Amino acid sequence: MTFATPTNMNKKTFVKAKSAANRRLSIFRLTNNHSAFVLCSNLFNLPCRRNDNAGISASPKPLAITTMKLPVLIILLLLLALFSSGQNKDDTTVTIKYVDSLKREIASLKSRNNFLYWSYQEKVNVAKIDTVFIRADSSIITFSLKDGRPLKRQFNILGKDNNLVQYTIHYYDNKGQKRYIENWDAMKEDYFDAKLSSAERIEYDSSGRQTLSLKYLQSVHRTIRTEYSYDLKGERQVKSVAIKGDAVWDE
Repeated sequence: MTFATPTNMNKKTFVKAKSAANRRLSIFRLTNNHSAFVLCSNLFNLPCRRNDNAGISASPKPLAITTMKLPVLIILLLLLALFSSGQNKDDTTVTIKYVDSLKREIASLKSRNNFLYWSYQEKVNVAKIDTVFIRADSSIITFSLKDGRPLKRQFNILGKDNNLVQYTIHYYDNKGQKRYIENWDAMKEDYFDAKLSSAERIEYDSSGRQTLSLKYLQSVHRTIRTEYSYDLKGERQVKSVAIKGDAVWDE
């Protein structure tokens, strides 16, 4: 540091002033170095060491290290934030996939339970089976309970050789309402007898009015969800939407 010598100051006074200024400069350097020591050792975990002869110094100089490392630290923090954000997005994606997989599994279990329920009812509670030919190419098979209520009806379409071509199965609840419908296409010379072309689940309110239909169409791999609502006059409003995949048992 350079000092200017005032004209009205004698040499002895100037020497005293310069000495005092040098002491203040030494204190400033000591304080500054101490701050750098605290900053680099506590915040940046840099290898600083104490020098008893010249205050506190770092290896290398702490202020230079601090100035050099600060932009690097900022860049590292930004990269860490971006990496954390990416991890959160990945975690969210995995969670969504897991939930979707769980929903599909639940829907599959509901479908299986539905099949087992109607199969059990047919084997245990059906007391009578009647077949009625409507025309030469169609017939109806009715599976009735002991009290005469229908549990299941199968509507058959026959071919020229009196072979089964298509059939539709209606399942009924204890109120005689259709609750589940399946449409099948018969298959010739194949391991399976028939292929499911559509399946429909139907819901009703307490008054017996239809409120929901979920119909899966195998040919387009879509489910048509139709909601029915009723105003005060009893008039019905219909709202339909197409859903990708089999969503008959998604709710």
